[in-house]
Amino acid sequence: MYPRGPNYWMEKSPKYAHLTKQQRSYHLHKNIGLCYQCNKNECEPGHTKCPSCLKEHREYMRKLRKRRIERGLCPKCGYPVEGPQQVHNAGQCPRKVRRMPDEAYNHATASA
Repeated sequence: MYPRGPNYWMEKSPKYAHLTKQQRSYHLHKNIGLCYQCNKNECEPGHTKCPSCLKEHREYMRKLRKRRIERGLCPKCGYPVEGPQQVHNAGQCPRKVRRMPDEAYNHATASA
């Protein structure tokens, strides 16, 4: 069916040329509509995973958040939380700070 392999068109396309093999596989399954995790079932509408993989992932994340809270860590990023709050404020969470532009970070830390 694929004389040159299923990812051949992705390897030659400039849009996908810079991606790793794993990233190309993800995009291939996403474009076809298959779950990228199990590579077997059809995706849930609006998602890139099938219902069973989504359920597994949600259960894993629920346990991870619970474990982080029990250890006194921020449930979002896993870094220690200072003070009485249980979650970092928007300008203090290292996970959020990495993604914030400088202006937004300065504004968030000034108001906190």
